[in-house]
Amino acid sequence: MSHERLDNIAWETIRDRKRPDDPPRGIEHGGRARDLGEVEALIRDGVSFDDAFESWLQEVYRYRQESFFAVPPSLFFAAHERAWMAGVVEGMSRKPGIRTPSWVESSDFFLTAVYDWQRDDLGVFFPPDWATTLDKRLEGSDPEFRRRKVIAKLRNLIRV
Repeated sequence: MSHERLDNIAWETIRDRKRPDDPPRGIEHGGRARDLGEVEALIRDGVSFDDAFESWLQEVYRYRQESFFAVPPSLFFAAHERAWMAGVVEGMSRKPGIRTPSWVESSDFFLTAVYDWQRDDLGVFFPPDWATTLDKRLEGSDPEFRRRKVIAKLRNLIRV
């Protein structure tokens, strides 16, 4: 079975899952992050980027509501993180059919040079000539990331 077919099954499963009756608690009530502002708050409190972002991601999949995408990432985050998060929000809102927030189109969330998120995310060794293949690898990125010049794939964030 192809990656595309598996991804489509995963997104269908996510879309069709029953949402909880209770609203998300948010971090002020001992819950997980409800928006990217709360992701930032967790990081400021000493939580790692990966753990804070995963907290938000789990709630996005659980509740699938527009409010999770309402707050854009602030200047607290590096430019490449902001571009990547905008790509995530664009894809994560589109896949389950949630209205994509307008802030993702702001020039603040686009890079001028290619950034390889996968290299940092994987933390693996790349050969010395990896930089010469950036443009070619960018072509394989999902459109939400590619247009922001970020090498990344939404499929790496699927949680079922």
